Amino acid sequence: MSNVELSHIVPILPTPDIEQTLHFYVHILGFENDWNWENNTMIRVKRGSITLIFEKNENPTTKIKGMDFMLFLSCIDNFYNEVRDKVKLTDDLEDKPWGLREFAIQDNNGIFLRFAESIQMLASK
Repeated sequence: MSNVELSHIVPILPTPDIEQTLHFYVHILGFENDWNWENNTMIRVKRGSITLIFEKNENPTTKIKGMDFMLFLSCIDNFYNEVRDKVKLTDDLEDKPWGLREFAIQDNNGIFLRFAESIQMLASK
């Protein structure tokens, strides 16, 4: 293998409604609107070190079927309390046997977002 290091990944996700997606990520999940491309055909949202790009696609279901992302964060209990009444929960907040405290939601496009924090990190706080 060469000495090439990968630094990060930014998924480009489909959405039929850029405005609705921007509202969901900015006003519900607390991301910032980082960038808009011509006529809102593509947007980039960011929170901490997490960046997501959404591209207008009239029929996104074929691209997102089975799509699930895990987003790691600190203060998961606080974040859960901020969003739980505003989102479609698919898994409630709980400690998992693999060492993570996590919960999952489905966004306005049908994409599953799993938020997680290390139980070990929680214990050290």
